[in-house]
Amino acid sequence: MHTTPSSMTPSAPSLRRSMSYVDVIALGINGMIGAGIFLLPGVIAENLGSSALLAATLAGIIALLNVMCFAAIARNYVTTGGAYLYARDYLGRVIGFEIGWLNWCSRMLSWAAIAHGFAIALSSQFHSSLLQAIYPIALVGLIVLLSILNFRGVSLGARVSTFFTLAKLLPIVFFIIVASSAFDTRRFEGFSHFQSEAFGDATLVVFWAFLGFESIAVTAGEMKNPEKMLRPALIVIIVMVTTIYLLIISMVFGTLDHVAGRQNPVADASLLLMGPVGGRIISLGILISVFGMASAHALVVPRCLFALAEHNDMPKPVGWIHAMYRTPVIAIGISGIVTLILAFGGSFKDLAVLSVLARFTQYITTAISVLMMTIRDIKTKPITLISLSRCALPIVTLTASLWIMAQADPLEWTKVAIAGLLGMPFLFYAVYTERTKASH
Repeated sequence: MHTTPSSMTPSAPSLRRSMSYVDVIALGINGMIGAGIFLLPGVIAENLGSSALLAATLAGIIALLNVMCFAAIARNYVTTGGAYLYARDYLGRVIGFEIGWLNWCSRMLSWAAIAHGFAIALSSQFHSSLLQAIYPIALVGLIVLLSILNFRGVSLGARVSTFFTLAKLLPIVFFIIVASSAFDTRRFEGFSHFQSEAFGDATLVVFWAFLGFESIAVTAGEMKNPEKMLRPALIVIIVMVTTIYLLIISMVFGTLDHVAGRQNPVADASLLLMGPVGGRIISLGILISVFGMASAHALVVPRCLFALAEHNDMPKPVGWIHAMYRTPVIAIGISGIVTLILAFGGSFKDLAVLSVLARFTQYITTAISVLMMTIRDIKTKPITLISLSRCALPIVTLTASLWIMAQADPLEWTKVAIAGLLGMPFLFYAVYTERTKASH
């Protein structure tokens, strides 16, 4: 088996390494904090009430376990690809391709869901008579605009992502401070009373808000020093994001009655606490936050497709890099077009759940890769309790991830399986092309 062939030998021409440590942290936070934390509390509260805070806590713990697995293996990989490369090296080319393909599909589903979140947030700024017209314009405009910005280079995309990370954190902190003054613990009565089935479903849905931490592993090929950046950045990102999420959800339930079913509960709580002016400020902050999250996805999604082409698992033209901007322009164009189609083909919740399921395939294979890497290392050194205990992390992570995956409806898994099969012709074509060249 190969150890790290995909990690240390980036192909030429290469992407420009221009992302700093601050850009990396900002990209990770920006890729996670956005539509989910503002829009999901109303969804997960429908069957759990204030106990939704427990579901969010469990989702954060499972996300942290997966982050630790990514941190354990990502330091060996300095090129664009992330979980796709880990699976390719440790589990074989076919599984690796499927993980890379589903990773790309998942991120497009997520980007499409974010576009819906942006349309919801933008629509709230206009009179109700304009909602029908604003919604589709917002969907198309967001995806097209960010794709065009992405054409110009990762530096511009990273700066946009960093700016919106800072811009989104200010209203979030402001909301938490204001809401804490009106926080009422009596709204948490019945906190521990819920059905286990509803709890599992809510954990699955809310996990969408935790997706994105692995985004920085995908863009390793464009970091200045990925060997030193990746591991600490992953841990910093998940700790910061989980803390912010739990504070926001606590404040929503501690200040607002009847959270269940609300489209934008954070905006509703802000309106109640601060009046029309304060509510409008927070609503604009939410809009900025969702836009920032979308900008991070616009940066990462095409890199997932580019990585497949870079490692000869997609037709070569897909990996074409612009001579001046050093960006994968074909991958950017394809990703934008498919995301637009998905955005018009599904609702916010449906897209979010499918994105979670498709993304968990890479979490599962990454945990397995970490376990295989650990076992390989143990075989080359004297066995100790410490070395054996290192196997606990991927095993626990696998168990927790499989539990979340089991909460999904079989029909949703069928859709994910169909998406996976749609990628196989591209792999067959790549293999056929390689064999044809080799025979000549």
